Amino acid sequence: MAKFEQFQQTQQEKLHTMETRQHKLHQHWQEEQVRLQTLSDHLQKLEHNHQMDSSLGLQNLSQVKQQFTDMCQQQQHKLTEAEQQWQRQRLACLEQAKYNKGLDHLIEKRMQRSSEKVRRQEARQTDEMTLQAFLRRQGS
Repeated sequence: MAKFEQFQQTQQEKLHTMETRQHKLHQHWQEEQVRLQTLSDHLQKLEHNHQMDSSLGLQNLSQVKQQFTDMCQQQQHKLTEAEQQWQRQRLACLEQAKYNKGLDHLIEKRMQRSSEKVRRQEARQTDEMTLQAFLRRQGS
């Protein structure tokens, strides 16, 4: 049983490590969301900035808007990648948790069978001792 329990402990540690990674990936995804929202907010503010009088100022504003639009698209891509990584890790954690649950069940069943075997052996010994005592009394 010790090997199974050691293996079970190793699998529990593996799950804990995986869950820690999942938590970090979730935090990363949330940070990427905040970055996208910040970029989108800045872009919206630029969209409503019509105080430019010169054509050069308007041209610069247009270029800045385009750069922010590009950065928003890049950030959206990063956000999508971060979410996919997080979801993959979440699913891996669920699979590992199921595996660990099955392992727990297997170990529990083995322990029950072992306990039942010991109980049957003890019952046989008791029956045998009772039978021998009965036979001795009969012989006397």
